[in-house]
Amino acid sequence: MRHATRSYLAFGTLVLGALPCTAQSQNPDLPPATAALLTAPAGTLVLAMDNANQSAGGAFNLKAYGLAVHLLNNKVPLRWIIRGGKAKDDVDFTALAARAVPQNAASAAATRAFRAGPLLVLPRDTAGVRALAAAYNAAQGTTVQLYELRQATSVDVRYVLNQRPVAAILNDGGNAAIHQGYMRRAGIAGNDGGSTLRAQENYVTQTAINLDSQTDCYTFASEPHSANTAGGVVEAIGRFVARGGNFLAECEAVVTYENYAGGRFQTTSGVTDADVRDNAARRYPAPDQPLAQYEGEFRASVLGGSVTNWRRASGSVFRNGGHVQDQLAGTTDEVIEASVADLYAGRGGLVSYLGGHQYSGTTENDLNGQRQFLNAFLTPATTYQGCNVFADLSGNVLAASLRYTICRGDSVQIQLPAGPNGAETYSWTPATGLSSASSGTVWARPTTATDYTVVATSAGGAVRYLGVRVTVLDRAAVSIRYVGCPPLAGQEVAFEASAEGTDYRWNFGDGTPAATEPRHRYARPGTYPVRLSGSNAAGCPLAATTTLKVGELLIPNIFTPNHDGQNDTFRLLGVPGGVARLEVYSRWGTCVYAADRYAHDWDGDSLPAGTYYYLLRVPDCPAVVKGWVELVR
Repeated sequence: MRHATRSYLAFGTLVLGALPCTAQSQNPDLPPATAALLTAPAGTLVLAMDNANQSAGGAFNLKAYGLAVHLLNNKVPLRWIIRGGKAKDDVDFTALAARAVPQNAASAAATRAFRAGPLLVLPRDTAGVRALAAAYNAAQGTTVQLYELRQATSVDVRYVLNQRPVAAILNDGGNAAIHQGYMRRAGIAGNDGGSTLRAQENYVTQTAINLDSQTDCYTFASEPHSANTAGGVVEAIGRFVARGGNFLAECEAVVTYENYAGGRFQTTSGVTDADVRDNAARRYPAPDQPLAQYEGEFRASVLGGSVTNWRRASGSVFRNGGHVQDQLAGTTDEVIEASVADLYAGRGGLVSYLGGHQYSGTTENDLNGQRQFLNAFLTPATTYQGCNVFADLSGNVLAASLRYTICRGDSVQIQLPAGPNGAETYSWTPATGLSSASSGTVWARPTTATDYTVVATSAGGAVRYLGVRVTVLDRAAVSIRYVGCPPLAGQEVAFEASAEGTDYRWNFGDGTPAATEPRHRYARPGTYPVRLSGSNAAGCPLAATTTLKVGELLIPNIFTPNHDGQNDTFRLLGVPGGVARLEVYSRWGTCVYAADRYAHDWDGDSLPAGTYYYLLRVPDCPAVVKGWVELVR
């Protein structure tokens, strides 16, 4: 007769568990550009960004960027005009225009060609703009020039700038002063010595890891020369751009981030430092993109630095829409001095690379290096819950900005604030996910983050615009499983969830009360439904269920290898084949059999009948099962 001993070390089956998978899609920030034509009326103000119409001492006046930021700080929406498909240094538009600022240098109207991405203020937004420009010029000691269109003109609007730009200048490489200098020379104020943004400032000095907790209002981050990847620097930058922030790396930071396994923002296998010193003309494959809005050449290699240009490593290809902005024309292979990729499916998420250590002079190369940095800074981003946004994407300045956060599948009631002119009628755009598109109180249930614009019109015809942002948080996908020693009756079973959460409650399926600790001891073998409920880090509910098989380990104390087809091998019931290590010893302590992945196939070999002793070791189980078995012939 075959007998079995019962041991409380056992094995179960692992069921369930698929980790969530996300895919990246590309955003329309990349070439080829799609035209968005607008007829700019007479009376439109033009902030010229070309050398002829915006010069200081014969060179481009960088403080034009400072005036643009000053206007955005004062909630003046700007249209960035970049004609799609244009050649390098080609015209964006030509129009009859007269100089409007400085007022003491007003000029007669003349036909002017505007290049290098001019910025427009439409007539409806021009109230007070001349005064703002005059005050800025007086404070900066400069003569940034505004022009006024005297005729309606068709223009190609690349972006409506509708947010206050705020930069985190990173100091992980100890060279933040380089990018701070670009900001100061452009007349943009910031905090050079600290991470706190003060009134009327647009940049702070930061470390990359702090982007995780302080990027809600950052639109841009940058790092000059840096070889530092320690402490999660590159990973933090990756998270920042994946949320819609824009980023620029310069000089050694290019090869540092692109060759780091946690980076690779633009290529599949990294880059190599080319170190080609060449003063010849360059090629510009994408001159109608925001980074390339400057006139003349940018020759990084003549400016010096440890990394002035680079090549893609052997077999490395562009990804995330990566493309060259500036490359040497006189070499037989690709030598890059500026490039861009896009890692976010919306406005922002751009990663720009520039060669050269520092652009501090007034040469064409120095100015154009700084212009590329400032272009990247101006390019609109996506911020958490629309932070820093003061107008909608049509440029309508918002009288109020309301923000709500819901979990996917939930709804929220929105009640618009009363206007100053009595009763109003309302028109919501878009109407997606709304209970009504014409009410002052609505229920909203969008499936993705949605920006609504509400046009509120009083009985007397007064119009105001309200912005409503509804952020939709995912109900995190989660799976559960046991960990460590496989489940067995009488032994503690440990569980884990694939996602972190709060207020977890575990129901182990055997009728015992729910528990907060992911550990349980089952009294009997069987199959149990294990359920997890709780909330993810964002506060959205989550739940998961798995089926857990709890078994017993039944080890016989006798087997009879007589080839009759019954009980011929030493079989360990409840132990999957190929899992455990089995060692068998004679009564004198001699090891007579051993197998790392025992398959229930020991037939006693040619050993004589008698009593033998075994040790059974199971991976992830701390206990060693000891016992004896009698071999009968």
